[in-house]
Amino acid sequence: MVAIQKIYDELKSIRTYLVKIGSDRRNKGECLVRKVEEAKIVYLQLQTVTTHFDKNLNLYTEEEVEQFKTSVAAVNKVYHEILSFVKEKSTDFLKMAFDLKVACNLLPIMNGKEDVTLQLLDAIELYDTMLDTNNKTNLINFVLKTRLSPSAKIRLNRTYNSVQALVTDMKIHLLTRKSDTALQTKLMRTIQGNKSIEDFGKEIEDLFVNLTISQANGDDDNFKVLKPVNERIAIKQFSDGLRDSKLSTIINSSKFYQFKRLY
Repeated sequence: MVAIQKIYDELKSIRTYLVKIGSDRRNKGECLVRKVEEAKIVYLQLQTVTTHFDKNLNLYTEEEVEQFKTSVAAVNKVYHEILSFVKEKSTDFLKMAFDLKVACNLLPIMNGKEDVTLQLLDAIELYDTMLDTNNKTNLINFVLKTRLSPSAKIRLNRTYNSVQALVTDMKIHLLTRKSDTALQTKLMRTIQGNKSIEDFGKEIEDLFVNLTISQANGDDDNFKVLKPVNERIAIKQFSDGLRDSKLSTIINSSKFYQFKRLY
């Protein structure tokens, strides 16, 4: 909680400064550019904080989880308020140059654990959205040279023309491929049994997400098509597998399109 408060305080300080100096000074010289760059670097720390929080979610009370969500929302709000100062500028203005210190802090080094590889993929995709076109090659080279395990380097190409191509290859070659058939069979046979509704929902959600990832085979377009289809299947299986037949009937008669809203 302390870390996210620090992020919020730093962003709030930047926003306060930009408000205080007024629009004339903001839009002259490099002042606004410099402050927005500072804000982006601070905001990138949110990825690390949220990843750590999610990994240790079971250690927090429900109240602490809600407090964390509120803090994240506050950070997002103040960050976008800073970006609003440049909304009249071109989109390229919001992009940043590759920063070695930021990259080292944001992108974890692979250690053979799949959850770390997933964190690395998420961080690459996040940082990619914030870099200007001329700096994306630096991100690719940084990942290939410093973030991969020895075995990962063997499985991937030495160079890539785009960050997306690198990410796609990493998903195909570095993540454990699970059997589509086995996952689908397990999804269709899973029932609540003695599990709580929350645990049952989490199990169904994990199955449908892993099934979608496996079927998509690293293709983002396939993933976008398959996700809503598998989500509807998961919603039906969740409903059919509940111990409480009345609750099952209510869910079946309602139009739920997002699995998360069920539990």
